[in-house]
Amino acid sequence: EHVLTEKEYAEELAAQTARGLVHPVYFGSALTGEGLDHLVHGIRELLPSVHASQDAPLRATVFKVDRGARGEAVAYLRLVSGTLGTRDSVTLHRVDHTGRVTEHAGRITALRVFEHGSATSETRATAGDIAQAWGLKDVRVGDRAGHLDGPPPRNFFAPPSLETVIRPERPEEAGRLHAALRMLDEQDPSIDLRQDEENAAGAVVRLYGEVQKEILGSTLAESFGVRVRFDPTRTVCIEKPVGTGEALIELDTRTHNYF
Repeated sequence: EHVLTEKEYAEELAAQTARGLVHPVYFGSALTGEGLDHLVHGIRELLPSVHASQDAPLRATVFKVDRGARGEAVAYLRLVSGTLGTRDSVTLHRVDHTGRVTEHAGRITALRVFEHGSATSETRATAGDIAQAWGLKDVRVGDRAGHLDGPPPRNFFAPPSLETVIRPERPEEAGRLHAALRMLDEQDPSIDLRQDEENAAGAVVRLYGEVQKEILGSTLAESFGVRVRFDPTRTVCIEKPVGTGEALIELDTRTHNYF
């Protein structure tokens, strides 16, 4: 009976992790740094490396949207292939909760590439890099930048099945509320922000549950200085046809009552 050596065990674990058959779990603390060495080692040894060519078309994913000192959008992208630099024109592809794909263009006005953790440098990003990009005004988490071989993949999570209406406690803060919600919608498109048709001061957002509603209220109050109130949560009703059919019933064609 063959007993796996430590080297064989590590190689098989890496192979099964790459195929998505196993999912190693690490415990630690980002606050104290405990366990981070093991996590970094696991990322380096167990996850497959990017081998895409820099000469291939640009393919990148927006995984975070932040705000700069002047309130401008700062997109964080991971490049799968190709390159990206300042003054490049970029096409962004987006899938909404209905599966519809939209696209829009933007131009990179500044770009910084991460090197050795949090340090960044002003250089051209290549396949495998993580970069900060300025200039993409209409950008959201999940947007795909560059060339698409097919439709962008749908989210792994089902869309929220609940929704509520948010209104500011002070009507004069409606503008601040909508500006804050637009920023949060960039970071978490699942809230599916839209205008309340019955009250211009209100906005409709989707939720996964009551806890998310509490977090949203706290975030608006603490980070944006806007106190809000919520309408009772309601279930989103979505009906989808499962098929088509047809039928024909003929009446007596020999009478005058036939239509």
